[in-house]
Amino acid sequence: MVGQTSPLSIPLNVPLEWRERFLIKRFDEKDVEITLNERNIILVALRKGTRFIQVGKLTLMLNSIKSIDPYYPPYNIPPKPELKFKNVFDEKKKLYVQVEVEESRKKVELWEKFFSHNQLPGGVNV
Repeated sequence: MVGQTSPLSIPLNVPLEWRERFLIKRFDEKDVEITLNERNIILVALRKGTRFIQVGKLTLMLNSIKSIDPYYPPYNIPPKPELKFKNVFDEKKKLYVQVEVEESRKKVELWEKFFSHNQLPGGVNV
């Protein structure tokens, strides 16, 4: 399982906010958010029979882990950002019109660059 990636092989140059993340589900405790690399380290430690592991500032007892789940189930693909609009007064028409916010368009295009070409198992497009 070490080195395992998602079935969609997301590139490494994806912005941090969209990189694969996971949730460690623990018995009677809060979930802990981890990165793909941290998940892989935990899987190695579990296979070796290690009892404790340090994740950031947390020391986790490995036998308290119920599961490690994708942050965005089932394929760990973050939701597509929505286009944002602002109201601008049009002097010619004498009314407000909605204008797309350029930064939101760029963010949507970047998301599409990384994720829209992927196909889910069974041929379903993302």
